[in-house]
Amino acid sequence: MKANKRTTAKPEFILIGECDMLRKFANNPSKRKGSKYYCFPFTFRDPITDKCKHSQITTGESDYERAKKRRDELKDEVRKNLSREEVSHSDKQPIGEFFDYFLKVKGQDGLQKNTLYDYSLKIQTFVKWADPDLPLCKVTPYILRNFFAQIESESLRSLIRRILNSAFNFAILEEKLDKNPLLNVRRLKQTEIIPEYLPEPEFIKLYRRMPEDTYIQKSSKFASLLSIATGVRIGELCHIRLNAIRWDNKELYIKNSEIFRTKNGSERILPITPRVREALQRQLQNKAQHPLELVRESPYLFANEVGKAYMGEKHKSCKLSKLFKEIAREVFPDRPKLHFHSLRHSFGQNAYNVGMPLVQISKIMGHKSLAVTAKYYARHSEYKKFDELYSYLENQPSLSESHFLDEVDGRQIAGNLTANELEQCAHLATTI
Repeated sequence: MKANKRTTAKPEFILIGECDMLRKFANNPSKRKGSKYYCFPFTFRDPITDKCKHSQITTGESDYERAKKRRDELKDEVRKNLSREEVSHSDKQPIGEFFDYFLKVKGQDGLQKNTLYDYSLKIQTFVKWADPDLPLCKVTPYILRNFFAQIESESLRSLIRRILNSAFNFAILEEKLDKNPLLNVRRLKQTEIIPEYLPEPEFIKLYRRMPEDTYIQKSSKFASLLSIATGVRIGELCHIRLNAIRWDNKELYIKNSEIFRTKNGSERILPITPRVREALQRQLQNKAQHPLELVRESPYLFANEVGKAYMGEKHKSCKLSKLFKEIAREVFPDRPKLHFHSLRHSFGQNAYNVGMPLVQISKIMGHKSLAVTAKYYARHSEYKKFDELYSYLENQPSLSESHFLDEVDGRQIAGNLTANELEQCAHLATTI
């Protein structure tokens, strides 16, 4: 859900004044050897190293008197440029400019295009709400609290907070901030979100309803089978190349390439189980029967009509995913949150339910940490794994007083303690 329109007034902030980077500006113009135009040398303070540097600005005039008359004008121009440069390296940088720089660095660090696009959308939600010209140093906990209060969706609020937190920590590394303003912003209470997943009988029911009339319908069906059998993400699945299938070793490689990176950049090897083999072989047969040579000769397992990876515009949608979602709505109309990524959750939850160790699940699914795997799949509601434990607990006797209090000489005792000993224990307890 999108953030609601703000009802409060825009936060006020102090306008940036003229900086003091300019140290010296020549009184008279001079010519460099070989140049026909006069220029004004000047000295300024570098905003990063804090050391003095020398430069010059040309007048564009070959006549000395005309060049001299431009002095004040050029000095003001230099001062403005230096001011902008200093601001861009300080905590006074406008947040619109700062977040653009943050996203640029993230892209250079290898953040995947679709993730970078998501970051941009979420960040713009905050930038537009606050004001692109708001200085970074003026982003206060008060402003952030008001911003998050306007967002109804808990998941969206949590996602934007994580992205902003990463950006503010980046500002600290860049020495633009001393402290993350989110540290003093308490998280709003969030209800636990349990991802949708399909137990084996439900998936079989849905799988049998998926049509096989066209090439794309078959591709969607076999992609679904491969996803629930391996837990691969839709982007990883769409970029599987034929040379990543090692039949002799019974291994399927999920690898990075020049045009694709996994979510956290990690590569992994998946076992080719009977179900994985079925999905691969059926899709290879489907691909081999396509009338177009571009598709038949494509290096991708799930190739689109022009032989490329089956990803949609802006890497935000996929026809394979859309077709699965349509069938899921027909088979399970009361479960609107069921989508292609639910197959990945289905693999993780079903593997956990039958007793696969979390470490192995985490490795196969390519999670960055074991905590992520535990968060999604190690749920207390899964009693099937603990039949013996619950049988033991259910057979334990009730511990009412009648089971541990006996009569001795007309007096009650507990265990091996007499009534007098119990009184002494009670007295000691009150004096400790």
